[in-house]
Amino acid sequence: MCVHDELVNQTLPKTENTVRKIILFIAVLSFPAASSIAQVVNDDFPAEIMVENFDGAGAWWPIVNTADNLFIIQGGEYILHRKNPNSPYAILCNRENFPGSFRLKAALKIEQETGKDNSAGLVFMAQPDGKGAFVAEINTQRQYRLKQLVGGTYRFITGDLKSSGWVKSPAVAATGASNVIEVRSSGNNYDLYINDVFINTFSEPSYRPGKMGFMLGPSTRVRVDYFLVYSSQGEQENNTEFKNESSVSQAPSDASLADAIIKLKSQINRLSRENDDLHRQLAAMETQDKERKDADKAMKALDSHIRRLTGEKDSLQVLVDSLKQYRDIVTKNENGDIIINLSRSLQAEKEKNTKLLAGCNDLKQSCRQLQDSLQSVKTQLGALKKTTSPAPSRQPADTVKRKTAVVQPSPVKK
Repeated sequence: MCVHDELVNQTLPKTENTVRKIILFIAVLSFPAASSIAQVVNDDFPAEIMVENFDGAGAWWPIVNTADNLFIIQGGEYILHRKNPNSPYAILCNRENFPGSFRLKAALKIEQETGKDNSAGLVFMAQPDGKGAFVAEINTQRQYRLKQLVGGTYRFITGDLKSSGWVKSPAVAATGASNVIEVRSSGNNYDLYINDVFINTFSEPSYRPGKMGFMLGPSTRVRVDYFLVYSSQGEQENNTEFKNESSVSQAPSDASLADAIIKLKSQINRLSRENDDLHRQLAAMETQDKERKDADKAMKALDSHIRRLTGEKDSLQVLVDSLKQYRDIVTKNENGDIIINLSRSLQAEKEKNTKLLAGCNDLKQSCRQLQDSLQSVKTQLGALKKTTSPAPSRQPADTVKRKTAVVQPSPVKK
């Protein structure tokens, strides 16, 4: 079984009998746990073994684009995307002969949180037989974990079975920020640092020098800024042999210059985090400013409402004062009941008068309507007379005379 196949299997296999569970539990308890003592490795590592700034594609790192993985070098970063949501994946550097005593340092940024298993870290001392390796990881919950591959299964150096080896640490930066993971090894002892803070130390006497690389959790997207390996003076190798082809021309010629590059990139990452924080603060201030303006607007509306209510209150107070004066006049006057009765009678008469005026107005309106109707009838009658009058007739003269003679009285006889 190859190293890569063993590293991919991150979970403990399911056991089928109680004996195996007990043996595994005893083995975990007997394994060296996280130590609270100070760092053990105090060696200097001046010899530059591998300086990878990912300034261009080279031969040391795989470039992959499949349904499960996407690994590319772009914009001075090694972009690693584990698409598969069910299992982790190990990426090993395509080179041999890493030293046994070394200083390994890399800057990783988990780009986004897509699930509870998002994690990333470094693989080191991966044994040629595929039966051993160490993994130092961080996750999006600001936790770290150290584990060891032993015979095809992982054993947790930190934490416990319940926490799957994860330990909370304030040294781990939040999701989206860069985390610098560093491992120092000397004399089979290993010290772990995260963001220049000492985290843990452990030892393993049986390992030989092995491969190095990265570990990706399920559905995890990571950007790697650099990957650096140094050795002690006693193990200094031919630097040209171990440098990535993509960084031979750009890599520094000595360790001090490489450290300066690391410090500059660390400063850039810190400034980037501060810039993000400032952007968040600015957005919060803009939100607060909008809320303040809304509050000022609401206060102005409330003040206008209060002034209106105050005016109404003053008007009502004047009315109350006048009523109080009237009440005082009534209560202090011995004829107060008479005044009250007269006031009520006056009010009743006023109401009657109002009704009579309304009735008079109605009568006046009715009279005007009757006059208008009468005038209309007269007009129609006049027109009718004009249309029905007969023309005068002419009679013969002798007829008139006969009528006249008839009507004349006869002479009276004496």
